[in-house]
Formats: sequence, structure tokens, C-alpha cells
Amino acid sequence: MTQKELRYNMTPLKARLTTAKLKTLAQLASTSDRTLFVGFASKEGKAVPVAALKGNKDLTAALALASAGFEGKSESSFSTLHAKAASQGQLDYDRVMGVGVGGTEDCHPQAILALGGKIARLVKEGKATKADLVIDSFFNAPGSVSGKDAPKDFAGRPLLDQALTKEDIAEKLLLGVLLGLYDFNQYKSKKTSFEPEIRVVSTLLDERKLKSVVEKATALATAAYFTRDLQTIPGNDLPPAELARKSQEAGRKHGFKVTVWDEKKLQSEGMNGILTVGKGSDEPPRLIVMEHNAAKKGVPTLVLIGKGVTFDTGGICIKPAAGMEEMKMDMSGAAAVIGAMCAIADLEVAIRVVGIVAAAENMPSGNAVRPGDIYTAFDGQTVEVINTDAEGRLVLADALSYAKSFNPDAVVDVATLTGACIVALGHVSSGLMGNNAQLLDAVKRASSRAGEKVWELPLYAEYKEDMRSKVADYRNSGDRTGGSQKGATFLNFFVDGAYPWAHLDVAGTADTPKGQGAHCPPDVGTAVPMRSLVELAENFRQLFKGAK
Repeated sequence: MTQKELRYNMTPLKARLTTAKLKTLAQLASTSDRTLFVGFASKEGKAVPVAALKGNKDLTAALALASAGFEGKSESSFSTLHAKAASQGQLDYDRVMGVGVGGTEDCHPQAILALGGKIARLVKEGKATKADLVIDSFFNAPGSVSGKDAPKDFAGRPLLDQALTKEDIAEKLLLGVLLGLYDFNQYKSKKTSFEPEIRVVSTLLDERKLKSVVEKATALATAAYFTRDLQTIPGNDLPPAELARKSQEAGRKHGFKVTVWDEKKLQSEGMNGILTVGKGSDEPPRLIVMEHNAAKKGVPTLVLIGKGVTFDTGGICIKPAAGMEEMKMDMSGAAAVIGAMCAIADLEVAIRVVGIVAAAENMPSGNAVRPGDIYTAFDGQTVEVINTDAEGRLVLADALSYAKSFNPDAVVDVATLTGACIVALGHVSSGLMGNNAQLLDAVKRASSRAGEKVWELPLYAEYKEDMRSKVADYRNSGDRTGGSQKGATFLNFFVDGAYPWAHLDVAGTADTPKGQGAHCPPDVGTAVPMRSLVELAENFRQLFKGAK
């Protein structure tokens, strides 16, 4: 495949955000072609302006007229045409779109992101090419992280580990809007373009904070768009070598170092797990190493590792035909790591971050690995291949061993590793496993702040025996019980206690918007857990007490 044959362009942001700092919302100036978006809290079954709007009596009176009968429940909405008439001349807008914020118990990152996604849907459905978003009307944070009005999970545990600031809410809401507007249409012969201009209006955030919020939301959305594009591009246009080229382009654009190992380098270094998976394909494998603050001394080092199986047929143990097209997304872990590196560089994260992607294509052929074959991994341990469709752990094992060379404070790997994780957790939560309680806690907190759910699964010592081989050190597949944990147990053999390690199994969350929220459009990748990785890197010293 040549570069000229590639048929796609990466998706640009689908909205232009501008800002307007006002002394009072009574200063809102509009023209008849603009739409006003305002949030309403829910109290005792009625829609009420949030506390932040109480000082704007003229506007709240106008909104009360426009929103008659609206209850303000989370993600509900109403639309009023000809707002000037509905508000007796106090709102000079062609249309007012009211969005339910719900109660303070609904004010947590995932709900705020979904609320932004709901706004995006209203923008698209209403073809609102020009809109004013009153960001102050969404500041409905609880009084404390654990009080009776605070958001809690199904068992009554707090969903927040720290109080949400106005800036936090604004950033998540705008990010949700941008994520909800994402549209993958590179392969459509007739493309449609809808890129609204959204003016973010506030009286409570000063101009500097307002612009900072927009810049961060934009940086995260840009990285998420790139991640989703990589996930959604079909396998014929994104083999391992092209994934490496896209990583190099990203490094040049965002300012991080990229090193690529080709098949000859992989062979000379003994990366036989990656080579074993890729040997059945005409597309050669690659190892991609990305470094942010590569030469910086005296700071912690966080290594992020992504499974990059660019298409997974299952190999000789071939998958059923139904749904196999979705296996173009078996490199979602790699996409999340590459996207995270872009945002980490743009946000000028203070620590050293290394991203490693082990990329291969798993195909059946006369050269493909067979069940029963044995190979020697990068660290010298031997593996018997029982199931060629348990290939992700083979490429990750080499990457986890190689990560030791960076003397990391912590390593997090991301992979669409097991169907068992989908059976256990559905499409709502990623599975989390690892060898260090402090790091697992840090990943949980980072994911909560990012609005991405994770749930910890155990790595009991009893799982190890099922992953030992009678003819080699280990085998890559055991019986059908505890599949997610046994996959992670296999990986842990190659970590071998060398560093604190966490494993995120995103098989159910990376490629399926169902269960994620309105900010994840259908039929494309979700970019989960890219934002969690960025949050962890940004606040690494605060979140992970084991950092140097």
C-alpha cells in the first residue's frame, strides 16, 4: 500500500468556540439567526435557574416565561421559537433551547459530559449554526463531595473525590459538546459539513479562565477526534506501518519524540511475541515508542502501553464471520495511548511520559502461528500458544518487558483484551487489574475525574496455575472461567514485579458507545480511556502516592 492509496483525512473539530465575558447577562446581544442554550436545574419537579443565575433577574424572569411546564430533569430539553415574543421582549433570540441539568446529585463528570453531548445533539437537530451557550447556567455543583445532595454510585459511595469548580464543570460541558459533534464521514462519496460557531458566555469566569477552559476542552477534543479516527479507519487503510506513520506525524505536530522499530529491528531485539502474532500477515509489525519530556530529569516517569492489533481475524483459530468487521477496532488501546500523548504534549504535562504501541495484524495463512507453537519472548521466558485468538497478550508481553528499560514509576497498559470483560461488565465499565493498590486507586480516581467508569477485578494467585504450560513456561490461554483475570495474570508474568502496574481491559467500552453517554455518537470509537490517561499524567504526583 502506498501513501497515495490512502483515502482518508483526519477529522477536524466540528465546532468553533469563541468566548464572551459579560458583566451581566442582561448585556446579551444577539441577532435573529442565533440560538440561546440555557441550563435549568430541577427542584421539586420544576425547572429553576441554577444559583449562579439568581442575580440576573431580568434574564431569569424571561426564562421563566419561556420554560413554562419544563421540569429540568437531567438531559431533558425544551425548545421555544421566537423567544422575543415568548419572553415579552426580554430575549432577542430566534430560539431558546433549555436543557435540564437535573439536581446536584447529577453533577459529576460523566453526567456533565453527557449533558454536553445532549447539547451537541440539539445543535445538530436544530441546525443551530450560531449559538450562545450560557455556561453559568450549568454551574450546579453539590455543596460537598459526600453530603446528601452529592452524586453517589449504586452503593452510596461518593462519585467525586474532590469538589468540582466552575472551571471543571465548564471544561467537561464544552468537551461533551465537542465530542458529541464528532462525525466520521471520510469514506462518504458525498460529504456533509456542519461546523457551528458556539459563543461561550459567562459573567462568573474572567476572560483568562474562560479562554483556559476552552483551550483545554479543545486540546482534549482534538486528541479524542484523532483517537476515534484511528479506531474507526478500516484495516485496509491502517496496517501497522501506517499506524506508525500516523504516530510520527502526530509527534511532529504536537511535539513529542517518536521512534519506530521495523520488523528487522524487532527480530534483532528478540520481540518474538509481536513477530509471532504478525507472521501470518503480509503487513509487517511495528513497535512505536513515543516520548514526552524525553530528556527531562528529576521527574516521575509514567509509561502507557497500547495493544495495537490493527485487524484481528483470530488467526488460525479464526473468529465467526458475524461482526468480524468490528475487529478493525482491536487497536483501540493503541489509539487511546497515541491520542493521550497528543493531549499530554499540548497541555505541557510536567512529568516524563512514554507511550509504547505494539502493532501487528493477526491473519491466517501458511506462515501464521499455529496452536501448540512455542516461542521465546523478549525477556527470555517461553510461551506455548494455545489459542491464536488470544494474541493481544502476546504483543503486550513484549512491550511490558521492554518498559523496564525506562525505569518507570508506574506502567498502565490498555487493551481490548477479552470478551470475558464484556460478559462481566457490559459496555458500561472498563475492567481494572494490577499489582499495586496505590496505582489502582490512582487510576480509579483519574477515571472518575475524566468521566470514564472502571471497575477493579482481582488477580488471585490461584489464576496463575491455569496459565502455566506443561511444555513451556506459560500458555496464552486457560479454561473459560475468569477469562479477564487470567489474561491479566499472563501479562503479570512479564511485569514480574519490576514496577507498579495497572491493566485496563477496554473490550466493552472502547468501541461501543452504548453505555458511555450522549457525548459518544453511534457507530464510531469512543476514545475510552484516553481522557483517563491524560488525567492520570496531568495529576500524577497528586494521584499516585508512590511516585518519586
